[in-house]
Amino acid sequence: MLAMSLANQSEIPRWIFKNSVKLNLKKLDKPVSQKTLFSALDIALNQDENDAITSIYNFWSNKVWIIEFNSAFNSQDIYNRTININGTNFNLEDANKLPDLRRYSTFRFHFLPSNFKCELLKNFFDVFRIDGLRIEDISEENYKDRPLKNGVKRVKISYPKQTENIIRKLSGPANIFGLRCVVSIVGQKLKCYFCDDENHNVAKCPVKESLCDKCHQKGHMTHKCTIAEKLKSLERQKIDY
Repeated sequence: MLAMSLANQSEIPRWIFKNSVKLNLKKLDKPVSQKTLFSALDIALNQDENDAITSIYNFWSNKVWIIEFNSAFNSQDIYNRTININGTNFNLEDANKLPDLRRYSTFRFHFLPSNFKCELLKNFFDVFRIDGLRIEDISEENYKDRPLKNGVKRVKISYPKQTENIIRKLSGPANIFGLRCVVSIVGQKLKCYFCDDENHNVAKCPVKESLCDKCHQKGHMTHKCTIAEKLKSLERQKIDY
C-alpha cells in the first residue's frame, strides 16, 4: 500500500510506500519480464518471504519494481538483500529511499584488436573531463550463438543528468592510442557519423561524396563552402568511415 505526502500545496506529491521494497534495474540495458523477476525472487527469498508478497508492479519506469508484503511480514528484514537479474547483482531497497538521479549508458567500441586492453578505454572518457562521470563496468561481447568474442568492447558509465547532452555526442569515429574505431551508444538512434544527420547512415550520406564547385574538395556542399567547412573536409579525410 502507499500514501501521499504533501508538506504544502506547492510541493510535488511524493508517494509513501508501506511495508515494501524497491528493485531498481536501471543499470540494465533493457527491462526484464515478469517471468525473469519471479524466477529471481524465488532464489533470493525463502518460501515464507515469497508467500508474504501481495503485489509486484512497476513504478515510474519499467525498470523500477515495487514489491509489497502483507502485514504479518516486516519488509525491513530483506533490505539490502542481493538478487541476481540476468547475471547482474542488485539489492532490494527501502521503497521510500530517494531515487538515483544519475543516468546510465553503455558504450560499444568497434574495430579494436582482440588484444587491446579494455582498461585503456577509460582514457577515452578521461579526455573529455566530464564532471561526475564514473566507469561502472568494462566487458567484451560474445556472439549470441556461440562462446566466441565478437571484437566489441563494452563500457557502462554513470553520469549526472545535466551532462546527458554531452554524453550523447560522444558516439562516432574515434582514435584511441592511434587506433581507429567507431563508438556507438546502446539504445541511441543511429546517425550519420559524417554529417551528424539522423535521417541516414554514413553509407548513404549525400555530403560525403559531394564535390564542391568552388574549392574542389570532397565533403561539403558548394552553398556551404566556408573556411570552417574546408577544414572539416580536410579532417574528415583522415577518418576511415
